[in-house]
Amino acid sequence: PAWGLTADFAKNYLESRRPELVVNSHMTRIGRVQLQRPSASEIDVDSLSMNFAPTHSALRLMESLAVCVRESEPTLVVGETGIGKTTVIQQLAQVSGNIL
Repeated sequence: PAWGLTADFAKNYLESRRPELVVNSHMTRIGRVQLQRPSASEIDVDSLSMNFAPTHSALRLMESLAVCVRESEPTLVVGETGIGKTTVIQQLAQVSGNIL
């Protein structure tokens, strides 16, 4: 095992880890990723999308997408119809003060 971790331990850690979403007027932090908010953008936490359920998997996907945004990395999000790809991207844009 790499670094003394078993495959089961690594899988359980990754599946149970839930990135924290922190939003304020200057930045948005999703897990280990921090995005600076545009200076002109204001956030009203009460107006955040009520259509978004911050589940473990949705927040992990949002964290991964935030890394891509921070690094200006082109990204392809694939998956079955109706699993929330567009919703996660819309929510990330909203909490980071960006317009799609």
